[in-house]
Amino acid sequence: MPDPSAPAGRPPAATRDALTRTEHLLVHLAGELYTKSARTRRRFRGLLIANLRAALAARGVAATVLSDGTRMHVLSDELDAAAAVAADVFGVHRVERVVPLPYDSLDALATAVAERARPRVAGRTFAVRVHRRGTQAWTSIDANRAIGSQLIAASRGVDLRQPEVEVRVDVPDEVAYLVDEARPGAVGLPIGAQERSLVLLSGGYDSAVAAWQLLRRGSPVEFVHFRLECSASEHAALVAQTLTERWGAGYDPLLWMVDFQPVKEALLAKVSSRNRQVVLKQLMVAAADALADRLGIHALVTGDAVGQVSSQTVSHLAAIDACAHRAVLRPLCGALKDEIITRARAIGTADISARAQEVCDLSSGPVSVSARWTQLERAHRELPASLVADALAGAQVASLADWFPGADMVPVVEEPPPGIPLAMASGPLPDEGPVALHGARAASTACRLAREGRRVWVVLRPGGPPEPRP
Repeated sequence: MPDPSAPAGRPPAATRDALTRTEHLLVHLAGELYTKSARTRRRFRGLLIANLRAALAARGVAATVLSDGTRMHVLSDELDAAAAVAADVFGVHRVERVVPLPYDSLDALATAVAERARPRVAGRTFAVRVHRRGTQAWTSIDANRAIGSQLIAASRGVDLRQPEVEVRVDVPDEVAYLVDEARPGAVGLPIGAQERSLVLLSGGYDSAVAAWQLLRRGSPVEFVHFRLECSASEHAALVAQTLTERWGAGYDPLLWMVDFQPVKEALLAKVSSRNRQVVLKQLMVAAADALADRLGIHALVTGDAVGQVSSQTVSHLAAIDACAHRAVLRPLCGALKDEIITRARAIGTADISARAQEVCDLSSGPVSVSARWTQLERAHRELPASLVADALAGAQVASLADWFPGADMVPVVEEPPPGIPLAMASGPLPDEGPVALHGARAASTACRLAREGRRVWVVLRPGGPPEPRP
């Protein structure tokens, strides 16, 4: 088997020769990638190859990924498992299990394909689909006819519109690939094609599906969950972990946990029951916005669907957005609840989300469904000015790759504790003892050190825009 560390460019001659003799997978790029400029397409293809290799390694599937510039080849002794992994990598259009068939003439190609495909078409209608991209003297239609003429006797006839069996053949050059099995890919853009986003995670159906939509558009998502006594925080973390284990290959997803119980208690004491829910959402967005500013993240993501609950009316969403200084993305804004649940089942988070409780209802009677800005401003004036900052001061972070129920999380601070050395995560670190880390890789590195038993802190200093208005 070729070297797994082989570069992403055109395979060397020895490897190309192996691909003409070994059953393997052909992985086709999503069509959207071909609409990009040549430079962008090369970058996206490199991301896709790296993500596919990471996904295979994470699932424990030994495989070699190679590229010929337009498609990827996956060599493995576990082709079924490798195909299942590849189909879940964003940027993949289709995954095909193929049998290479060397040939020296159209007749030889037709005979080789017919010998392999005859048992599949026996007693059934069929169609032959040849995709030719070489310099052969014959066309794809010529090949369709030649192969079909050798299969017709064993079949129930040709049906080009709705055949029971499709005989698909890819002919790029001197070797043909007969497709034994095919499965659709996740399409979209490879993760890393866009900048990071921060998802406000409740643990229910909606926020997980919203996160999946951003992953599908190439944005690596991090999560922030606001812990309340009435919420199932460990279920929320498990939802995020389940999502990223299957769909998040290629980056280290982080979960930021913020204790919002003091915020809830302040709302119960100071804010009218009619407005508590929308003010809670405003404060959550304000806290997420401040965290995103410290992390250098440009967009927040929520699972809101317009009109689904009282805090998601158009006027309330506008009031909530006023608490952020960056884009608030709502990929589910026009979705119906049953559509969201159906998608959650497809991506694998529905069963866990069904056991997780959405953000608890703080109202004790009728609630407002239309924002009155003067009332919301008055409610914020009644609350302690440092409520959001105090909540963020107790934040914690975990790498979802390592998290498990009951696991300790890494504390997030604005300054290192007294006597604790501060180090840049990307630079040399002390060999032993406690350490506080800062920099772009601080959280990921701190989570790794904590897993190894080190006492560690992440330093995120406040900065950026002022406190958001209500």
